[in-house]
Amino acid sequence: KEIIVYELPETDFLIQNNCAEIGNTFIDISSVINTNITNLEYSLNDNIFSNDSIATYIFDGYGLFDIKLKAITSEGCEQSIIKTTEVYPNPLVDFKSNKYCVNDTTIFTNHSSLAYGSIYSYNWIFEFDGLSNQKDPKYIFSNHGLYDVQLTVTSDKGCQNNKSQKIKIYRLPIANFEVPKNVCYGESFDIIDLSEDFNSPINYWKYSFGDGNLSNNPNPTYKYENIETYDVSLEVINEHGCKHDTIKISAIEVNRNPIADFKSSKLFTSNLLPTIQFYNFSKDAKSYIWNFNNGDYLYEENPEYTFSNIQNYNIELTAISAIGCSSSIVKNITIYPEHTVFIPTAFSPNNDGLNDIFEVKGMGIISFHLQIYDKWGGIIFTSTNMDLGWDGNDYVGNNIINGTYPYHVVIHDYNNKPWIYNGEIKLMR
Repeated sequence: KEIIVYELPETDFLIQNNCAEIGNTFIDISSVINTNITNLEYSLNDNIFSNDSIATYIFDGYGLFDIKLKAITSEGCEQSIIKTTEVYPNPLVDFKSNKYCVNDTTIFTNHSSLAYGSIYSYNWIFEFDGLSNQKDPKYIFSNHGLYDVQLTVTSDKGCQNNKSQKIKIYRLPIANFEVPKNVCYGESFDIIDLSEDFNSPINYWKYSFGDGNLSNNPNPTYKYENIETYDVSLEVINEHGCKHDTIKISAIEVNRNPIADFKSSKLFTSNLLPTIQFYNFSKDAKSYIWNFNNGDYLYEENPEYTFSNIQNYNIELTAISAIGCSSSIVKNITIYPEHTVFIPTAFSPNNDGLNDIFEVKGMGIISFHLQIYDKWGGIIFTSTNMDLGWDGNDYVGNNIINGTYPYHVVIHDYNNKPWIYNGEIKLMR
């Protein structure tokens, strides 16, 4: 009996390695003599995954995998081959960023990695704003707003992965402030913060006053120690770290104060001569305020003033410059009491309304005592009130005859010093 021996197939296949998640491709190139291959089986770990001559398989993960191909002829003869295929790892893409301010450098830190092999390229897309192929780029965004930043990483095997991340670029605050143009030497002044935050609150201020001193108060009060013109600058930073600064050249001029000075025609005078002339010797002043320590004010340069009360007066002169700087000086004026006494020599008590009463008049008197005597030395009239004079009658109201009558007057002035006046009054009816 004749035995027929059939040819075994020459089993073989080509491999196209690929990146993870794409799938590797296998191409059958098996052959057989004098017959046909009727069946193919691709398997992984004895699990058949394809019977086609060209097969693609997506592996779970990356690395080396053994693929088995079995070719079967029409006579049932079969032959297998095992080959190793490689799945290349995809890059793991990650990045961080900081500093999110317009016109400031945003720094991107690349944390991408590859299981093995090497990374070939990095491609950054900053939405519509620009591109970069640096690993860790530094980028300045041209405007504020929300940007979609995408990083694509490619390995040396051509495997790619990417990550997108939205970042917000914030507007810069605008530093601004208000200061008085002119201040007086020794005067404290306020700085008013006018900075704009654009809904991102400012949490840092730094003023430089141009004299080496600084302040972090948003609205500081300050006083310069020298007469000079100063530049003032301000730096502000908002809650996102966005910074802006400004400087005002010759922002503040510190001006000299005028020098107030005066002299008076008298520093010590009696109440009988209470008018005093004041002479102004102030320097660098344009206007003046005289305060006379009694509620009266004058605004003349060289006033004359009449004092009405006996006392010490602290006279204050305030000299004011053209821009409102001022200085003051105080000097003392004393108005002292001085008394006067007028005693008539005659009177005529005839009820004609003229010179009917013998009265003693005076000023600067705090006590008064008048006595009238008859020719024998008896007292016919007495008064302790200067407003109560002698009408020419005795104590019981009888008219006194014409004649000359002695008087005795005792007064005390404001210093309580006694003064005695003796004389005669002529009575003529």
